[in-house]
Amino acid sequence: MTTPFKPGLDVLNTGHGHAEINFDPAKCEEVEVARNAITDMLQRGYLLFLEGADGKIVKVEAFDATQGRYIIGDCSMHPAATPAAEPPKRRRGRPPGTKRGAVPMDQVRATAMGRSAGG
Repeated sequence: MTTPFKPGLDVLNTGHGHAEINFDPAKCEEVEVARNAITDMLQRGYLLFLEGADGKIVKVEAFDATQGRYIIGDCSMHPAATPAAEPPKRRRGRPPGTKRGAVPMDQVRATAMGRSAGG
């Protein structure tokens, strides 16, 4: 028997071990708390990742709090991604022709790592 999907965020490397932020998409208060937490984490330098197509890890580049969507670098990397509304910014590392994608936060479970993780 499989467990039901829970949208949210797994937070690694906290002072007290692993933490989870879960929310019910039907409850506006819980969604707002999750949006604020995600925005705060990105501002403080946390890295956020999603599991993409074929189990590949996709890095979250930004978060659109008004729409509740993670912005990823390549739309083809995640099956739930749709092209992002904003035009792609030119960066040295992005291959030409890739389109930024937006993944709704209520359709995925993200993983966050603090800046001090890994050593």
